[in-house]
Amino acid sequence: MASKKPAFPTIKQARAGQEGRTPAKTFAALSRSQRLQTVAIDKVAPNPRNPRTHFDPEKLQLLAESIAARGVLQPPVARHANADGIHILVAGERRLRAAKLAGLTELEIILVDGADDGAELADALMENVARQDLSPIEEARAYATLVEDLDITKDEAARRTGVSRSTVSNRIRLLDLPDTVLEYLDDGRLDFAHGRALLTIDDHDQRKRLARQAVELGWSKRTLENAANELSARPNRKRQTRKERADAADSQAAADTLVDALAVAGHNVAVKVTKKGVTITLPDLDAAHQLATAAGAKLPAD
Repeated sequence: MASKKPAFPTIKQARAGQEGRTPAKTFAALSRSQRLQTVAIDKVAPNPRNPRTHFDPEKLQLLAESIAARGVLQPPVARHANADGIHILVAGERRLRAAKLAGLTELEIILVDGADDGAELADALMENVARQDLSPIEEARAYATLVEDLDITKDEAARRTGVSRSTVSNRIRLLDLPDTVLEYLDDGRLDFAHGRALLTIDDHDQRKRLARQAVELGWSKRTLENAANELSARPNRKRQTRKERADAADSQAAADTLVDALAVAGHNVAVKVTKKGVTITLPDLDAAHQLATAAGAKLPAD
């Protein structure tokens, strides 16, 4: 009997077709030294001392969708396995939860010893960032691990890698861009300057559209900056939330029902739903008198 295929992808399956970037350059030395390992996800456990206990379900779902498509961009940091074979997280519980939600059966983790508590890992990451020819996203991953997981200040990371503090901050901010844009930056179709220009736009869909145009048309940094500035200068139309769209649809359905009911009773009206309420429009004064009489109102004598 043929073996049953897993319902969800493994990390290798999720990263298939991504220019063979597993692991990325930033973590290559860690992989060779066994610092970066892929383990069964049920062998990784949250840190019971983690002060963070609430994780936004909606944001967690968005991250899970990203992980299902691309794998875990920034591996969590965990300790070597204990006597029970369990790796306790040092940092990255949100990524662990999202990976489980995405259905991954394996997870790539960065291992630290209890004694150094990440000090040697920080040294290795900063050495890689300072010496290797990395993509902007590989640098962003390294800086994010240093700052967000290992509690290295941005000032210290900047000093030890020979860059400015703003460079560290701007590299980390790149990870806020949509996955499609991250791929363009990672494989060299766009560079850091393009990514920084796209960060001036708030909407993810607009970021993806401009990035795609920049790639297809070979836009320079300046051209993309001008396009982003022009887009940002346009009046900002607030996008409705899912609940607002549902409420608007319900209101319109109620208005249509009212129109139909009055039409059956012989009244020709138009009903418009606005933020301030409901407006009923009648074709003329006679129609208004007719509707008022039908509603039981007593009209003044002529």
